[in-house]
Amino acid sequence: MKNEELEAILKGASSPVEIRHSCHLLYEGRKDLTRHVEITLKKSGFTVTEMPHWCCGGGMGLLYITDTIEKIGRLRTTDFTRNILTTYCPSCYWMLKVYGRKEKRNYKLINVYQLLMENN
Repeated sequence: MKNEELEAILKGASSPVEIRHSCHLLYEGRKDLTRHVEITLKKSGFTVTEMPHWCCGGGMGLLYITDTIEKIGRLRTTDFTRNILTTYCPSCYWMLKVYGRKEKRNYKLINVYQLLMENN
């Protein structure tokens, strides 16, 4: 993403952001950490919407189940109601980026850390 695009997104900082949480935290019983991420975004001025949580398909790369990865990756790009997406999970970021391009989705994907750092 170009710096000008990111600056435009962050200008109001009240932009609605949709977040994809990490499966690793959710399935390890660390939902408390996902809440901290949302609280931090809200305190930074963002309106946060949590998308329904489903596997992004990225974890299956370790199992080399490529046809399933492809189907899940394409499906996950349809989960969003907002134009700005964020995640702190490297697998989710990669899957949303790659399959968002393949499916020609028009959302802005910004790593949650970049979103917070550029906003301050």
